[in-house]
Amino acid sequence: MDLEILPLSSESGPEFSAFFDHLDYSYKPDWQGCYCLYYHSTCDDAGWRARSPAQNRADALDLIARGEMRGYLAYAEGKCVGWCNANALAALPRFAGSPELAQFDARTGVIICFVIHPDFRGKGAARQLIRAALEGFRREGFARVLGLPFEWKEHPELQYHGTRAMFAEAGFETLNEDERGPLMVLNL
Repeated sequence: MDLEILPLSSESGPEFSAFFDHLDYSYKPDWQGCYCLYYHSTCDDAGWRARSPAQNRADALDLIARGEMRGYLAYAEGKCVGWCNANALAALPRFAGSPELAQFDARTGVIICFVIHPDFRGKGAARQLIRAALEGFRREGFARVLGLPFEWKEHPELQYHGTRAMFAEAGFETLNEDERGPLMVLNL
C-alpha cells in the first residue's frame, strides 16, 4: 500500500494533533496524551508523568510552529494514518548526557518514534516513513542516522521505536546492543 508521506510543518500541526487526539490507547493508557513530546522534554520521569495531555499537546504544537519538532506524516486518501519522529539528535533533550550517544555530533539524525493507526499497522507504513525520513536527512546534509528499535513480539502494538528488521531493511547496521535493544546506525 502506497501512502503519501509529507514532512511535518506548521500547517500540518493541527492534523498531527488531531491524529493523536483520536487514537485508541486502551492497550497502553499512559501513552494517551504524549503527542510524541517525551524525547523533546527536559523534565525527569516524575515530572513527565505529572504533565497533562493538554500541556503536551500545546507544547508539541508550539515546537511544530517553531520548526523544532520534526518528522513525517503518512496519509491514506487524504487522512493522516501515521507519524514518524525524525529529528536531529541534538534537538532531543531527553538524550542529552547519554554516554552511549556522546560520540555522535550535530550531523546525526535519529528516527525515534512511530505512531501508526491500528488499521495500517503491519502494512508497510513505518517502512515508508523511514524511507522518507532518510531522504530528508540526506537532503539536509546529515552524516548519519540512528535507530533505537526494540521488539516485543508478544505486544507488537508497543513497538513504537520500530523493529530491528525495519531498520536493517533500510540499511542500518547494529553498532552495539544492551538490554534495551540495539543501537543502529546508517551512514549517509
